[in-house]
Amino acid sequence: MSEQHGALVNTPKQLIVVCVLALVIPVAIALLGAQLLSGSKHIDRSEPKKLVEQRIKPVGELLKFDGAPPPAAAAVVAVVAKAKSGEEVYNGACVACHGAARVPWLRAHLKRTDDLTLQLGRERFGMFRDAVCLLAASGYAWIGADHFVRADDALVLAADDGRLSRTGMGYTMRAGTNMLGLGTGAMSELNGWCVQNTADPVAWQRAVGARQLPLEQGHVRSPDDTDRAAAITHLLCNAELPYDLFLGDMYELVDRFEEFAADGLVEFQSERVVVTPLGRFFLRALCGTLDAYRVALDLPVRYSHAV
Repeated sequence: MSEQHGALVNTPKQLIVVCVLALVIPVAIALLGAQLLSGSKHIDRSEPKKLVEQRIKPVGELLKFDGAPPPAAAAVVAVVAKAKSGEEVYNGACVACHGAARVPWLRAHLKRTDDLTLQLGRERFGMFRDAVCLLAASGYAWIGADHFVRADDALVLAADDGRLSRTGMGYTMRAGTNMLGLGTGAMSELNGWCVQNTADPVAWQRAVGARQLPLEQGHVRSPDDTDRAAAITHLLCNAELPYDLFLGDMYELVDRFEEFAADGLVEFQSERVVVTPLGRFFLRALCGTLDAYRVALDLPVRYSHAV
């Protein structure tokens, strides 16, 4: 006994219907899926044109007017007219927190800045003190010598727990690890090697394009370099220096810190020297006493100094 099965398409009309459905149904499913995922809505054609323009209005707009500008535009023009140049902003604000690394023999652009326009001495100290107070009132914590982070930042917790460390690029919680710098001027620390990339963007791009390391200079740390780096890092991160981290000429170093103590910058305790709240503003100068390359007078290289 045989069974006969009917075909799904028996006539040309049915074939046309099946082909149309095969094209329409996938397209419809794709459109509905895209609309569902994007959350888009159909455009309401009845919405007034002015409401549509108001809804998609850009943040800024270009105004053209003849004669005197309206009051609102005049106020904007007045603000722009009083805008300071980049040099004025740098000399009036940036040097307060960043400091003025006065090394025109190393950086050609610094030759364009007049020494007389830089804030020095007490004025610099007052600017930085005001910046610290302002940032603290805004919810930022001062860590180390010159970094400010939100009070709930992980670096604050690391500083409180004594886990804060510092590399040539800034503060970190990962001490003792190798660091690879990639950008222009970036520094790397790899197994005792300290190297720096070129700061010239063209030279950096040329070296990277040729699959070469864009290195400009480097230095291999000696055992003394490593010990001094550990002492300076501890002082920068913890605002204290245990006596067992004192290096070099012990008597000369004690004499220097006694001078700092007389100025109210440090205090001698039983096992360490502790930086005072005032001394924290001069933390870089305190660290300079541990830098063998800075204190050496017979080296031809000149370094910037704290003022």
